[in-house]
Order: sequence, then C-alpha cells, then structure tokens
Amino acid sequence: MITVQNLLKNKWLCAFLFIAIALLVYSNSFKAGFVSDDTGYIAGNPSIRNIENIPKVFSAQYFEVSREFSYRPIATLSYFLYYFLADLNPSLYRLFNVLLHAFCGIMVFRLAGLLFPGTI
Repeated sequence: MITVQNLLKNKWLCAFLFIAIALLVYSNSFKAGFVSDDTGYIAGNPSIRNIENIPKVFSAQYFEVSREFSYRPIATLSYFLYYFLADLNPSLYRLFNVLLHAFCGIMVFRLAGLLFPGTI
C-alpha cells in the first residue's frame, strides 16, 4: 500500500517535488527583467563582468566592486558566476536562484530526516 510516509522516504521523489514546486511557484517571474536592486548590483555593475575582480570581494575594495551597502561576499560571488553562465539574462539568474533555493529546501528536509528519524 502506498502511503504518504512511504513516499516521503523516497529521497529522489522528494527532491523532484521540491524542484517542481519551486519552479511552479516562481514560473511567472521568469519573463520579467531585472528589478529593484538587481539593476545596480547586476545589470549596472561592470565589476562582475571581469573575473580579475573576484579577489577584491575579500578586500577593502569590496564595496566598490559590489556596489552594495552591506557585506555579502557570497551573493556578490554568485553575481560573477551567474554573469559568466548567463551574461545579463534575468530569466537565467532567476532560474539559478530558484534551483538554489530548492536545493536548500531539499537539504533542510534531509537534515530534518536525520534529526528526527522515523518521522520523515
């Protein structure tokens, strides 16, 4: 007999569901352009277009390179990676972020399963 409990134990099915739900929820955003702070941090930031600027992310020049007001080096590094992979295509930036969020959800779900064995 197939039960919800048995389905939740199938890690591949759960991973697929996390990814499918994340893509479904955010699918309407894939056609939009850059919005809000994306314009300054990504589209209007020539620093992320040159990989020689990556070491500056961990230096006193961070704020010049990132154009941010807070120290978020991982986010800034992701802009370099996304630019390398997607140039200035906002749909791909969103896809990468949605997949990253789905992956984080999967990891939290797996961690919950380890912390509370027998329940998930």
